[in-house]
Amino acid sequence: MTISTLAVALVAPFAGLVSDRWGRKRIIVLSTLLLALPTLLAATSANFADLVFWRFCQGFLTPGVSAVTVVYINEEWLTGTGMAMSAYVSGTVLGGFVGRSLAAVAAAHFAGNGHLSCWVHSMYWALSRSGDGSRRSVK
Repeated sequence: MTISTLAVALVAPFAGLVSDRWGRKRIIVLSTLLLALPTLLAATSANFADLVFWRFCQGFLTPGVSAVTVVYINEEWLTGTGMAMSAYVSGTVLGGFVGRSLAAVAAAHFAGNGHLSCWVHSMYWALSRSGDGSRRSVK
């Protein structure tokens, strides 16, 4: 078990309770934004202990996105809930695999210049522009 998986296991049971109180969308957005901080700081780790700490922080924030999104989809989609859930799960699995693979190839190819950052931001922007609008009104 990795340290980030341990953190997910410790926090996931409470993610639903927090989202019941503060709202699902708010927790998803806040967790996603906060997740950027330990991710960036993990990249700047000076030693292994720092990296382990930041990976734990990532695992701590992950259920606010992953677990709460599953509940959010189930509550908000009027039709096609199964399709939406399948798209979410498939997207996270495929995105994790392809993202790591492409990042490795891009880092090897573009190492040492500013093109990697531009490429990553462009891909994120292009891939984040989707949606079918078939959900209920957002609260």
